[in-house]
Amino acid sequence: MDGTSIVGGGSLGNPGASWHVVTVGNFYGNGDADILWQNDSGEAYLWEMSGTTVVARGSLGNPGASWHVKATGNFYGNGDSGILWQNDTGEAYLWDVKGTSVVDRGSLGNPGSSWHVVGTGNFSSDAKSDILWQNDNGQAAIWLMNGTMSTVQTVLDPNPGPTWHLYAG
Repeated sequence: MDGTSIVGGGSLGNPGASWHVVTVGNFYGNGDADILWQNDSGEAYLWEMSGTTVVARGSLGNPGASWHVKATGNFYGNGDSGILWQNDTGEAYLWDVKGTSVVDRGSLGNPGSSWHVVGTGNFSSDAKSDILWQNDNGQAAIWLMNGTMSTVQTVLDPNPGPTWHLYAG
């Protein structure tokens, strides 16, 4: 794409029905969007992209089927994308990724199964991604992040109630 114009395209292949594109990110530090897949078994797999061409691919590992990729972000301020996971129990976990290598990882804590990662953004203007959460009751919260350390956890008021849902797209 170039704005609203299609300038190229093509098929990337079909990895099978158990694989799902979950997000994109700059995992190789070259400024290009790469494709992150997750298998129903939990395995994460990365395609390094150059335009519509897959130039490298590889597995990042498998934390298990109860772990779900929720977002990517530049949590370490190094320009590379990290992967934000959340377990069915609510625990959040971060992988700092360089290519198909996980170079750092750590638990971010467990706010409970009623809290869900909505997305990431740089809410503190420090060039590092932070986490936007929403509770089943509608309450929103932001965790300001520095790598795997949450420096501030803020509940946003007022609570709009359980019929309101945040979207970070």
